[in-house]
Amino acid sequence: MRLFPLRVHHVIVACCYLACCVTFLSNMAQGAPPSQQQASSRTWSNYARTLEPSRAIVPRSLHRNATFRNQQTSWLDTLDSESVLVDSDGAHITTGTSSCQSCLTGCCSSHQRSCQTWVHLDYLLGWRKGQHVPALVTTSVDGTAIADAGQLGLASTSILLGNEQLIDGPRPGGRIDFGRWLANGETAIGGRFYALSDSSSSHVFDGTTHSILARPFFNVVNDEQDALVVQFPGSDTGSIQVTSGASLSGGDIYLRQSWCQIGSACVDLITGYQFTQIDEQLHIQSTSTNQSVQSVEVLDQFDTRNVFHGGQLGLISETEGTCWSLTLLAKVGLGSSQQTVRVDGSTVITDISGGSNTMSGGLLTRDSNIGTHTQDEFTVVPELNVRYIQHITECVDISLGYTYIYWNKVVQPGDQIDLNIDTRAGVSQPAMNMVSDDYWMQSLDFGITWWF
Repeated sequence: MRLFPLRVHHVIVACCYLACCVTFLSNMAQGAPPSQQQASSRTWSNYARTLEPSRAIVPRSLHRNATFRNQQTSWLDTLDSESVLVDSDGAHITTGTSSCQSCLTGCCSSHQRSCQTWVHLDYLLGWRKGQHVPALVTTSVDGTAIADAGQLGLASTSILLGNEQLIDGPRPGGRIDFGRWLANGETAIGGRFYALSDSSSSHVFDGTTHSILARPFFNVVNDEQDALVVQFPGSDTGSIQVTSGASLSGGDIYLRQSWCQIGSACVDLITGYQFTQIDEQLHIQSTSTNQSVQSVEVLDQFDTRNVFHGGQLGLISETEGTCWSLTLLAKVGLGSSQQTVRVDGSTVITDISGGSNTMSGGLLTRDSNIGTHTQDEFTVVPELNVRYIQHITECVDISLGYTYIYWNKVVQPGDQIDLNIDTRAGVSQPAMNMVSDDYWMQSLDFGITWWF
């Protein structure tokens, strides 16, 4: 049994294989001058600069702001770091037009900029996996006997709400990514936070839409399908409301380390800590009135929370064009998710005289499943991000991208509902099984980056 889909499994395996290859090449290269095939452009630039011992090294961040009384420019300052080549016979310096010289605005890749600190903002148009719910609301054709109203399995019954996904439509969101390249130009530290706006839905059914309304279940005592009739002509008048909600947020703190250059792509290693939190709610409430009582209110509540904490490991590839670049992020988080399911319910009966009686438990919530239930699960969270970046100036970029994140174990409210109901005291149905399933989130990303 796979922890996640086959396509995600292939991405993870490819990343691990690439990481092992790069580690091996890095170890082979330790202690020797950088070779043209193995070293990144930044390594070449640093190595070439050591050939000029009389030059005073000035941090890149000072080039923009500092003023020197006697400005002595080294011949290496006029060269782009992409144009420095060194082989075993010595230093051979070649000049030419590169991505950082081809625009009048001086656009550069993230490693080559004089600005070393960045703040990136994304507007997200995101989708998440919806809540799958069983049959919650049914109706029957006119003329159906009240004893058969709303019961599943009968030709006269149809499902109004259930066996479907709720709150699975697009939602806006945001993401902020900020960090800084350290003085050596090979290592960066950063942080990221993202969230989708809360999703909610409400479905209301009453006598104006359907003459017969019911909440179906399986009666364990009688060993047959049954239903709680809420609306029926000449007998009961009532309504059913089903509300659901969801929220998603996450973030990470990461260290980015230069590894190697593969073709025209600069490949870096990313590692660090990440977290996510997924909250969802599902509430079913029915209210009915008949000749014997003023009202009967039945409420069932299912709330879930998933909090993930873990480490992460991945690769970032950055390919430079003239005034554009293409980045690919592939990483996986490994850690523990604390899963919490809160089940509650109540039944309030108000008689004709106005007196009321409140009891614990609704239709789908009884002593057997009411309460707060928790468990910890080992969770795998792979993420894939592709982003096209257009360099407007050296300090401003705009971007368009796509993000996909997957969780292999998440609890959702609809999966915790058991339609098998035993009305006797001290029984185990409806059961509380803490059912986990996979979960995903994807988004289109529209971003802007400031460097300073």
